[in-house]
Amino acid sequence: MTLPFSIASPIGRQNLQLKAIAPESQAAHCCHARTDAGFGWPRLRSLMLTVALFAGSTTALAQGADGANAADNDFSRLIFEAEILGAAPGMAASGNGAIAGDAAAYTQAAETTIPTPVSAPLAAATGNPPSTNDIPRYEAAIAELLANSSPYSDPLREQYLGLGELYQQQGDHEEAIATFEGAMHIDRVNDGLFTLRQLPLVENIIESYTALADLDEINDHQEYLYYIQQKSYAEDDPRLLAAKERWADWNVQSFLKEGVVRNGFSNPGAGNSVSMGMRNDFVAVQNPNNGNIAYVPRNQMNNVLNSSSTMDLYTRSASFAVPPEVLVDERLRRARDLYEELLANEDSEYHAGRGVEVEHKLANIAYAIKKQLDSLQNSVEENSLSFNRITAPEPVVPLITSGYTKSRDSLESIIARLEAAPDRNAVELARTWINLGDWHLSYERLQRGRDAYEQALAILTAAELPADQISTVFNPSPLIPVPGFALHPYSRSFYGISADAPLDFDGYIDLTLTLNSNGVIKGPRISSTSGEINQRLRSVLLDYLREHRMRPLAQDGKLVKESELILRIHYSL
Repeated sequence: MTLPFSIASPIGRQNLQLKAIAPESQAAHCCHARTDAGFGWPRLRSLMLTVALFAGSTTALAQGADGANAADNDFSRLIFEAEILGAAPGMAASGNGAIAGDAAAYTQAAETTIPTPVSAPLAAATGNPPSTNDIPRYEAAIAELLANSSPYSDPLREQYLGLGELYQQQGDHEEAIATFEGAMHIDRVNDGLFTLRQLPLVENIIESYTALADLDEINDHQEYLYYIQQKSYAEDDPRLLAAKERWADWNVQSFLKEGVVRNGFSNPGAGNSVSMGMRNDFVAVQNPNNGNIAYVPRNQMNNVLNSSSTMDLYTRSASFAVPPEVLVDERLRRARDLYEELLANEDSEYHAGRGVEVEHKLANIAYAIKKQLDSLQNSVEENSLSFNRITAPEPVVPLITSGYTKSRDSLESIIARLEAAPDRNAVELARTWINLGDWHLSYERLQRGRDAYEQALAILTAAELPADQISTVFNPSPLIPVPGFALHPYSRSFYGISADAPLDFDGYIDLTLTLNSNGVIKGPRISSTSGEINQRLRSVLLDYLREHRMRPLAQDGKLVKESELILRIHYSL
């Protein structure tokens, strides 16, 4: 379901800066707070990274980094799809392909169908679908039924349903919600509070709250959908298991979409930096010796900085720090628990049919957590302490490391099962190796990623597939952010749009770039556009290309060390 949120630029970060005084020896550092700008920072021995959460009004959100106004940044939905116009020798031009993950990995479980009478006497009498011109007649029919029959009759419910759908058609969503709630009340009086008959009505209400961009009501009603089914089905009922997966999916999608909203596309997918309703921001402090990260609430920084202790900044900060798990959004934690419950019974029929997809969804959560914490560590201001930092150890966050390891083991177990199968399919097996390569690359395990990719290409070559088919399996689209099975912004799958659904594009941006075997894009440069393009849109595209690793290209059964590409990026707003 597409959530038509209004997207704006990120708010300005709080102007807290820290002065680090480099000692003459290995003694601890002494740090002091500053609120002025333009200070030249000395050589650093400790690393402090700052991030500010969404905590302002929509007016504040509307102020973009480039000074654009709110209207210029009002992206209710943004999709990019890439087409190769030219490439290195041997690379053929391609059709459109989303800058997206593998949508097939995110095929949703079949929706539970609850028979519900939806016909209305007015529509039956005319033989035509209801139109907005019928609203007065529906209202009159409802008034008559209320005056002359039970207020809980099925005919009245049908009229409420028909009227609610008409209100939706004309965009009067508040009236639609009230009318659907009237129909729900009849269902609950007649059939009980947890009747399954109300499910389609709840979905209609969600559709209207989606149009109103009311995040809290959308989330509450999505949870209520799951709650109804949880109260109605046995724990091992496939319908409840499917509902559990859908509820977990919604939590992940809600987190990711809200991350895009709050960050104004500047750091899509980063989401919120804290959970459980906390609206404080944090400072990430790195131990300069071993790279360990401590996350300190900003409101504790005075205690850290004004301490008379001779311990170094990291040690003082660590006493006020919170564990990384606390920073993980509660929606991701909830979805992770639900997916793990689905995988707990390996002998179940549901596990056999959906287990691989759910394992990929768990990996997607681990990757989302990594992006969230990476965003916290890397969000810095010019002239702040971390802007001019010296080389420091790579950040060490056990939560990120364990997420990588668990999902790596899961992906490797999928490969092992396919390799052991007597009727293994070469293409399917190769794709699992590609997924593993994507996973390694997304966590900067570059050599492991290349090894997995080469294994996939070797399997396809041994199966005697033509070179063009091998390239298609490896690169179904020219730019695939890794991991390809995850949900990525600016893609159809991110908004729940199928790969074959009609999509109207608003224009295109032509650019040149270099993609290397490590998935790094170098030198993206816009050469032309279909018309006058919003500057913010240009920046969004270029920033995304620079900041995300993409799956490298394959040619003649081998990884291409560097691919010079000429692309046309079609965009839909």
